[in-house]
Amino acid sequence: MEKIPLCLIGCGGMGHRHILAYKELEESGIGNIELMAVCDLNPQNADLGRREIERLFGRTPLVFTDIDEVVKHPDIAAVDIVTDPSVHHQVAVPVLEAGKHVLCEKPLGITIRACKAMIDAAEQNNVVLATAENLRRDPPNRLARSIIRAGRARRRPVGPQRTRALGCVVCAGRPQRPGRGVAAGGPEAGRRRDIGTLAQFQNERNYRPGLR
Repeated sequence: MEKIPLCLIGCGGMGHRHILAYKELEESGIGNIELMAVCDLNPQNADLGRREIERLFGRTPLVFTDIDEVVKHPDIAAVDIVTDPSVHHQVAVPVLEAGKHVLCEKPLGITIRACKAMIDAAEQNNVVLATAENLRRDPPNRLARSIIRAGRARRRPVGPQRTRALGCVVCAGRPQRPGRGVAAGGPEAGRRRDIGTLAQFQNERNYRPGLR
């Protein structure tokens, strides 16, 4: 199976959950992601990500503290963005323009303008931009998608709490209360949902012929 060389950008708490999810995805037998690099502006966070990958995968990833170096690296085909939502577009757009695929944690962006910049960059460079929305199959989100597709949604400016991107409704700008970062069911449940999201990302990439 061909592996997609991927760099994790953002090695904080959610970044570590993604590392755990990549490990479980690999052990499932359906994973085609090679977690080859980590990047964080904070050197200590980047080093924590490196050590976690060494512990779980038994190999040492490349470590970056400058996003420009990730953009320029010829062997990195995709990135997983797990930074603060306010800078998602600042990270994603140059990566997309370099011809690399992007999986971006939710919310995709905190404004419609930011989301559109990312979508436009993906379309113009024929690469995949996927939102790590692990609740996309929940009934409320399926209903919202159906309403939009049927043209029954009112065409009016959306509020600051919601943006429409990639054909789905994405919640944006909601501060999380302590202890609410993991979905009901504890860390294991949240991690399993992350695995599903990562699998969905690689499926979207696989269904796009001609993409490296």
